[in-house]
Amino acid sequence: MQNLRAIFAATLSILLLSACSQSGGGSTAPAPTETRATAAAASTRTATLPDGLIVALEVATDDETRAQGLMYRESLASGRGMLFLFAEEGTHSFWMKNTLIPLDMIWLNPAGKVLEVEADVPPCPKEVDPCPSYGGRKIAAFVLELAAGEAARHKVTVGSMIKLEGISELKVR
Repeated sequence: MQNLRAIFAATLSILLLSACSQSGGGSTAPAPTETRATAAAASTRTATLPDGLIVALEVATDDETRAQGLMYRESLASGRGMLFLFAEEGTHSFWMKNTLIPLDMIWLNPAGKVLEVEADVPPCPKEVDPCPSYGGRKIAAFVLELAAGEAARHKVTVGSMIKLEGISELKVR
């Protein structure tokens, strides 16, 4: 039994390291605060964009991970994104404090219909305080962040549909 636990722990560690290295790791900045379960399940949580591209998602389901978001990341590859889930639908605005890369932000209703798109949102320089806020003009259930330019490249526009998979069982806090 001890041997089986050790093998399981080693396998889980390798999978987690692999998932982290694919998400733009290599930074000496503080690591994102995503949970191990979220990292390991990223490949099963996806968003299918209007042109058919399937995006592997990291998911933020609590105040801590939503606040951390994509801070300190030096890159975000095509086909990768972060989905923010909220306990209640509402007007959820975002800012780019400590975010090093420009992003596309996409607000969605529960069915995956695109309500708002903020394209090529720039990082907020350290000298700027407070950072400007973006979006949050429509009542939304989710916000999807992609690397800047991905929304236009994959035909994400207001009114288009994004299919979300693997998120219905998540507990949002």
